[in-house]
Amino acid sequence: RPFIRLERDGDSIPFDNQEWRYCRIHTNLDSLAVRYMESKPHDHIFNLSNIEIEDETGLMTCLLEYYCWPNEGKIDYECNVFLTGYSKDSSVSHSEVFKIVQERKAYVQPEITSARTSCHEKEVTVKLTSNYSWTVESRAEWCQVLTPEGYGNGEVRLKILKNPEETNRETTLTFTAIGESANNRFPVTVKITQNRPSDMGVGDWEIGDDEGGTAN
Repeated sequence: RPFIRLERDGDSIPFDNQEWRYCRIHTNLDSLAVRYMESKPHDHIFNLSNIEIEDETGLMTCLLEYYCWPNEGKIDYECNVFLTGYSKDSSVSHSEVFKIVQERKAYVQPEITSARTSCHEKEVTVKLTSNYSWTVESRAEWCQVLTPEGYGNGEVRLKILKNPEETNRETTLTFTAIGESANNRFPVTVKITQNRPSDMGVGDWEIGDDEGGTAN
């Protein structure tokens, strides 16, 4: 019976791939051809090369080489690689599928980069967009994160305690997008300023364009 044996069924590639990847293939057919079907246009290279033919068994060993450039898109890149083997006279053929999945780059984007608030205690909501899991952390006890984690687009509830001191105070919220691979994590910071009680002209929650909000 004709067969094609792959050393594995597929490959999961990190979003920032910077290297060639390989899959070894064994077949008792005489030639192999490769074609692919992808979920979206993406820069990649596929090579299929013969390594050796074993005289005793007649098996042909091939190497599928592939390179996928970093995936900067908002969805995973998926590609089915179809490997088809043929006999010498093409009367016999057999196919197998090698599936490649390259994860998307994680991102989280709060609707604000900074905000200024009055001295009074209050609860506020910050909307965000994301394509992965995310976490939110505050550096100050007076700015409490009531929604510390989530997935995809959502809202973060904050509780800001009353400022009893006659000085303004600041803190930073860190929103972190968390992808599947360890290096697919990206933080975004938002600066929160709370005024002192004597500054009565500030509203309860004023969104600003302060340069303290940064994305990395």
